[in-house]
Amino acid sequence: MQQLNGVDTLTGVFRLRLAETADGKDWKLEAWVEQNRRPRLQSKKFKLTAAWLASGRPLSLLEQRLANVEPLSDYESELLEKAAVRIAGNERFFMLAKAMMNPAEFVGLLAEAKGDELEGRKARKNPTARLIWRIKSAISAPVSAPSSRRKRVDN
Repeated sequence: MQQLNGVDTLTGVFRLRLAETADGKDWKLEAWVEQNRRPRLQSKKFKLTAAWLASGRPLSLLEQRLANVEPLSDYESELLEKAAVRIAGNERFFMLAKAMMNPAEFVGLLAEAKGDELEGRKARKNPTARLIWRIKSAISAPVSAPSSRRKRVDN
């Protein structure tokens, strides 16, 4: 119990305790996640935060997106595996990137990485580094202002 109590998770802190049952004859294990912590991404030195801010998006929108962090789906994990991308040690990065990006764009980048591997396109360093660079580039891409429609004038 001591090893698990207080462990940071993506959305808070995992807690455990033993509690006596109502009749006082036994003990029960209680487990919960304290939701009061946000993912540690607020530092402007963190690469994903720096990429987000470089795009011109506000930090408040980033905080909203990070409130909805979800684990990678089986499909996304399969794409990463087929792309020869190392998931272990990078899973948190991919989960945060998924929350920050448009879902279709995120899956598109994973599929592109898979295609690179299947077609034998070699990366400069390795497939993991190439995908991380693509994700950071996509997140840091400047946000374009909505295009204003011009009224057509017929003479």
